[in-house]
Amino acid sequence: MATGVDIREAQAQAGTGRWSARRWAGLAGLVGLACALSLPFAPVEVDVPTVRWPLDPSAPRSTLLTTTAHRPLEIDVRFGCAVARTDGVVLATVPPGSPEATGLLVTSLDGRLQVRAQGRLVVDEPVPPGPCEYRITGEGSGRPLLVAGPPSPATRLDPAVPLAGATADPGRFAGPEDARLEVGRDGIPLAVDRAPQLPEVAVLVTDLTRPAGPDAPLSVALRLDDESASRPSPAKIVLIAAALVAWAAAGALLAVAGRGPPRGRARFPRPRVVDAVAVVALALWLVVAPATDDDGWFATQARNAALSGEVGNYFQLYDQSFTPFTWVHRALSWWQQVVGLTPVVQRVPALVAGVLTWLVLRRVLAALLAAAPGSRRRDAVARAALAVAFLAWWLPYDMGVRPEPVVALCAAVALLLVLSGRLWAAWAACAVAGAGLAAHPSGVVAVAPLVAGLPLLAGCVRVPGDRGATAWRALAVGSGGATALLLGFADGALREFLRGQLVTESVYPQDGWAEEPERYAFLLDQIPMGSYAKRAAVLACLVALAWYAVVALVARARRVAVPQPLAVAAGATALGFASLALTPSKWTHHFGSLAGVGAVFLAGMLLLGVPLAAAAFGRRVPARAVFVVAASAALAAALAWRGPNSWPYAWLEGMPSAYRPPAPGGLALDRPVLWALAIAVGALVGMRRASPVEALLRATPAVLALSLAASTVHLLGTFTAAAAAGTPRDSVWAQSWAGSPCAVGDALRVLDPFTARPLPAVTPTGPGGAFVAGGHYPGSAPQGSLAGQVWGSHHGPSPDAPTGATATGWYRLPDDDEPVMVIAAGTLDRGNALTAVYGRGQAPVGAQPLTDGVASPVWRTFTLDPPAEADTVRIEAVDALAGTHGWLAFSAPAAARPVPVSELAPPQTPVALAWQVAFGFPCLRPAAVVHGVTEPPALGVLRGSQPLGGLGDIAWQPARGGVFAQVPRTQSVLQLATVAPADPYLQVFVFGSPLARDAYALTTQPRTVAGASTAVR
Repeated sequence: MATGVDIREAQAQAGTGRWSARRWAGLAGLVGLACALSLPFAPVEVDVPTVRWPLDPSAPRSTLLTTTAHRPLEIDVRFGCAVARTDGVVLATVPPGSPEATGLLVTSLDGRLQVRAQGRLVVDEPVPPGPCEYRITGEGSGRPLLVAGPPSPATRLDPAVPLAGATADPGRFAGPEDARLEVGRDGIPLAVDRAPQLPEVAVLVTDLTRPAGPDAPLSVALRLDDESASRPSPAKIVLIAAALVAWAAAGALLAVAGRGPPRGRARFPRPRVVDAVAVVALALWLVVAPATDDDGWFATQARNAALSGEVGNYFQLYDQSFTPFTWVHRALSWWQQVVGLTPVVQRVPALVAGVLTWLVLRRVLAALLAAAPGSRRRDAVARAALAVAFLAWWLPYDMGVRPEPVVALCAAVALLLVLSGRLWAAWAACAVAGAGLAAHPSGVVAVAPLVAGLPLLAGCVRVPGDRGATAWRALAVGSGGATALLLGFADGALREFLRGQLVTESVYPQDGWAEEPERYAFLLDQIPMGSYAKRAAVLACLVALAWYAVVALVARARRVAVPQPLAVAAGATALGFASLALTPSKWTHHFGSLAGVGAVFLAGMLLLGVPLAAAAFGRRVPARAVFVVAASAALAAALAWRGPNSWPYAWLEGMPSAYRPPAPGGLALDRPVLWALAIAVGALVGMRRASPVEALLRATPAVLALSLAASTVHLLGTFTAAAAAGTPRDSVWAQSWAGSPCAVGDALRVLDPFTARPLPAVTPTGPGGAFVAGGHYPGSAPQGSLAGQVWGSHHGPSPDAPTGATATGWYRLPDDDEPVMVIAAGTLDRGNALTAVYGRGQAPVGAQPLTDGVASPVWRTFTLDPPAEADTVRIEAVDALAGTHGWLAFSAPAAARPVPVSELAPPQTPVALAWQVAFGFPCLRPAAVVHGVTEPPALGVLRGSQPLGGLGDIAWQPARGGVFAQVPRTQSVLQLATVAPADPYLQVFVFGSPLARDAYALTTQPRTVAGASTAVR
């Protein structure tokens, strides 16, 4: 292990001949790099999915067809004139009558054919007599429509929200004539419609039920957009193999050649109690930790990758490719298939990464102590300091399925290898850093140790007096970094990255280095991204970096040596923080990538900061500087504890200080004066053996370490206690502690609408006046056993719809505590009203308004809460709003059975899971997104802070390319009632449609394209 500033060994001979092993290694590295650099440009095979419909032309069957890209790349519709003379809808690609005129609509009435594309009338002509054939063809460029606005809105809550006033170059996106739709008859063009994109396809609907005549039947062929999915062509497979062989050969040759005289075998530090403490803490946190920010997102991506063969965004951006950051997703996908999907087992790789990172940091710490004279007497304190820094950083950030744990491990390993000073280790450091770089955009942190350790690496490769040999060595060492290209582009190509970037920028611009302050604004905000535990290590490390910068400058000026391992760790940490400015988003969870190098540097400064300062300042640190150091530590600790006990998308009901800064025993720890007092007390204790200034300086890192340790203990203690107590019931930690195989899916209960039993009527029940049976929006039919007992004031699109009031008869309430529900749709406020009136017999004894402040055709379930003396109930409705959207509809009351969500959905039911909560529902199967088709979900488990808010999340927004954006327009929606105790932000929906789910044929045909070509044909 290298311990000094200059680690160059005695010079070994370059070799016995002109071509030594190191030169052969350089040649192998050159070949490996050349092959790896060609991978993004190498040809790949892309499947061309084609949908053909109807399956039986003699009996067309309307079907759902939820297209992931919302629009096809090509469309070909054919039908004969006999079909065109049949009154009704010949073809609709969005539900007929949908208020969003985004599709293709072909209708016939009284012998006249009309073709509309995205609301524009393209053809309107009488159908000629006799046999003939109409044909509608279209081609699109596949480029996305620009809907993005400036990044970073003033709210700072979601920098990805599309705003008006786009700033991107519009020439890169779909233009006015990117798509061409032509209508012809018997080969004669009738009309051409040009638009940025082809019409949307969400359904294939026709009123035809049998052959219309002897000429051509209705047929539709659609080429879907699945351009983000590819696989290596045979030529690329050869390149991959060559790159792997050359890469491995370079590393093996460097390892065989060695460098310098033989060294003693490196001894791993003996296990200590602190090692057991660190591992036990990680293992405990594996079970009781809440989900990290995007566990649901990444876990769902990995689950879908096993079906689609590619790693796409899944939830939004039309499932754009994640190339080149896919290898961690693929590893997770494999792990899911091997061990299962429960939160605990999915987090095992993070546990392994944490343990490995800890072991690596122990080696780095040993190098740091060896380089600091007299430090061996501090072994026990050093290990404790490392455990405090490491656990305070790792636990709040890295116990999840996001790639940051992998990046942190790679960065730590790269740092250790750089410090070793060996030639083969330098190659291995490049290889490991390359793997981290390809894991995630924050993987740039893994490259930081290489940059910080460049003097060490230069000493390894330099051959004095022989520039050629030096160049060969540098080439061999640098070839290790080919792992970034191998892992990033073995299963993808440059075209997927370019298309993905274009799609992303069409929705929201990427953040750049200038927006990096936003990350720290999030960290210091009172939101989950700024929780107390997430602040603790990061703020302490930033203060330590400032301390180190001052001390290092003074030491340099006074020619005082700084231990090189500490210098390299400091450089790697500082560069790691700076490199995050290159990431296209500014979320705080990226700080998890620094949990390796940052933690060991922080521990090093807690240990060596005081003696290093004393050496740099000549044994007497200026009092002003000491006071500044103490004040900065007190401020960092107070700012950390100012963060709330809040975690992403987690309901913390029943936990101490939920959503507020922690206050153990009622003691508020977010006061700088409190920490300044603690430092002063520590200084008073230390004054027995040191001067007041020196005692104050020594007390400062000790108190900062105490704050970090307290943060970790509080984090582990509160969540362990909550998990053991089962609080809250439907939390990931409580269900993981209980060993529930379906996690939150077993705990979250809803009222089952399909087995609900209408209450027995006491008096006649038929409402009258403006309310009629079945008076609801026809595009959103009620579902469940109450579908036949629904009344409403919807009378079609007429603006003169009648208003009025009505009431049902009385219904007998259940004798036990069985829940009673009512479903309703439409506008339930703004003058309209729906009320449950409770009675004793037929005498009213109370009332309950049934409202949610929403105007929507979506059906909602209301749970009735009758007073104890009530034994009957009736429903009263008032429609006081004229106009198309002023209606409301409701059902008779029914007794419903509470069931777990995992029981409501059979095992193979496709479910739309919100990315915020998907991690907690391992027994629910996410709807597949494969070959450009999104499987229509039958159930949705979403998250929203407002009524029906889950249906407005990114996966449901058309402008964001949400994969489920078409679902509310093509299927009826019913929100279910959750049964307390339950997370109030969880929303459960069922979806239904009279259309077939997949009454079409889908085939794929491979085509080979250049890796850098974004052309779709």
